[in-house]
Amino acid sequence: MLDGAERALTNGAEFYHTKAVSPRWSRIFDRTTTIGAHHFYAQG
Repeated sequence: MLDGAERALTNGAEFYHTKAVSPRWSRIFDRTTTIGAHHFYAQG
């Protein structure tokens, strides 16, 4: 990141939430990754 290059840490995620909640919408999207206490999602 310091060199200005983009890093795809979330694999194209458009949505996220913390592990402390389980939103209904998360069931309809594909989970792309988990980083720490956050789940990341993208539309299938």
